[in-house]
Amino acid sequence: MSAETSKTNVPVVDAEEIRDRITSALVHLAQLDAQRIRVLVSDRTAWLTGSVSSVEARHRAGHVAQSAPGIDDVRNNIEVR
Repeated sequence: MSAETSKTNVPVVDAEEIRDRITSALVHLAQLDAQRIRVLVSDRTAWLTGSVSSVEARHRAGHVAQSAPGIDDVRNNIEVR
């Protein structure tokens, strides 16, 4: 089975699949309370909302999202509480 590719020869990944990958990665980071973070993906952009307990946790969540295959931009709207 061959993967679908875009015009730039980059594999096309479904937004829901990318969201699931990011959410899974957040869950595996013990330093983050992933249940308080919501991830939406649209047009190769990840939108993060919710709250965490530290600035470091906010930055880690953004880094996780940016590292996901298929993501070109991250809008990190997570609040620190």
